[in-house]
Amino acid sequence: EKLDDEMTDGLRRLLGPKATWRSDKQAESMRSIMALKADQTAIHVLPTGAGKSILFMLPAVMQDTGTSIMVVPFVALMDDLVARATDMGVDCIRYRSWMNSGREGMPRAARSIVVSADMVSSAEFSGYVDGLSCTRLLQRIFVDACHTV
Repeated sequence: EKLDDEMTDGLRRLLGPKATWRSDKQAESMRSIMALKADQTAIHVLPTGAGKSILFMLPAVMQDTGTSIMVVPFVALMDDLVARATDMGVDCIRYRSWMNSGREGMPRAARSIVVSADMVSSAEFSGYVDGLSCTRLLQRIFVDACHTV
């Protein structure tokens, strides 16, 4: 019940004081995601418009530390997701291939990082993810529209 209260509080921080879950499946998916241990995986399938983006954004406002990565298939979707998350007050950035070039260390580790599927296999991004993992910042990785990735 504590987790449900925290989830509802986070949902209302994102969407407003009267926000509710779009469906039982959305709430059930979020509950499952928040209960995952470090070595566990889960697949949640929700239809278009069912609130999948909230599943990625909500952990950023619920927990004190950690970064979530969202892999998306298209650049346009990436830009839209970052804009929506930022508008809702989520600390969210778009991972770009030039973020590490010419600098020492990793780029800023936001609470939410959105990356396009074509960047995921790059050595640069792998190094970035390794850095997040080694510093214990990496909490979860989401893959949107996994059938296209």
